[in-house]
Amino acid sequence: MTNTIADALTLIERGDLHAMLDSLLDSADPSTDALDPTTFWNFIHVLTKGRGIGDDLNKAAAADIAHNAPLPDDPAQLWRTWQGLILGHVLGRLDAGGGGAILPQSFNVAAMKAHAHNIADRKPELPDMFRHGRNAQGHKTMARVAQRCLVGAVVYYATYYGVTEAEARRSILPTEGHPDPGKEERNEGFRSNWSRWKAAAVKQGTVDAAEVEANNARDSGLRFGSFAPNYAPTSAMIAEWFAAATERFPK
Repeated sequence: MTNTIADALTLIERGDLHAMLDSLLDSADPSTDALDPTTFWNFIHVLTKGRGIGDDLNKAAAADIAHNAPLPDDPAQLWRTWQGLILGHVLGRLDAGGGGAILPQSFNVAAMKAHAHNIADRKPELPDMFRHGRNAQGHKTMARVAQRCLVGAVVYYATYYGVTEAEARRSILPTEGHPDPGKEERNEGFRSNWSRWKAAAVKQGTVDAAEVEANNARDSGLRFGSFAPNYAPTSAMIAEWFAAATERFPK
């Protein structure tokens, strides 16, 4: 076995890969099953070299650009778009969820994917805690963006599956966002908040856009959210947005 990733970057035969995998598994700590990190990354890099993994990321980015035409006119923004799209797809593949995720739980994948989405200048803009300088999203701005995104996700779900908005809310929002009649009687505040969020989203065009995306996806036989992750976010992103949308900030 080589000791560094740089030393390992040679295209090798299937038998050698099997031997490397055996060495990797043998490197596990017998008490914790933890693999040796250097051995693991050596194996991953050798396994992927020359086998089209990078091409897959390029194709995914190209498909996103094709779906979201037109391309940016600014060459610098086109470059940023490409970098953001590839970063988003890399994060999506690393974050398999559950025990299969490579990234640690301390890494906020949902927040970083939103940042990558915004770097790529994809629409609609997502809540982004990493924006800074003139493009910073302050507390109130973050909350408004998150509220709009939640409404868009609910409308997209309801339109794609042909269910009511109430059913969509119960399906994808945290319990606090469910339109439970008994709960609403005790919590008129959230019902009025949702109405306010919906009215703002309608005014901004989010509702119409989500309906168009959902109808196009369904009529084209596309899997739910396959080309509209901003309207069909992961449960982690929904939780992130809901926290940003409902957090109370000092005046």
